[in-house]
Amino acid sequence: MYIEQSNTNTVFAEVLVSALDLREHETGMHSKRVACHTLVLARQLISNKMELQQIYWGRCYMI
Repeated sequence: MYIEQSNTNTVFAEVLVSALDLREHETGMHSKRVACHTLVLARQLISNKMELQQIYWGRCYMI
């Protein structure tokens, strides 16, 4: 049940961020690029999967 809820939340957040990126033609896909670059850097310092997930979702807060 928790995994299904987590997956649902993930899909919802990704769709929301994608919709925001589509609205902004000049900065489209910016949010996704930020998330990817952030994870690349974080993986160099952190190995805990839960902490990495929190870092990934932190970029959504910045929107």
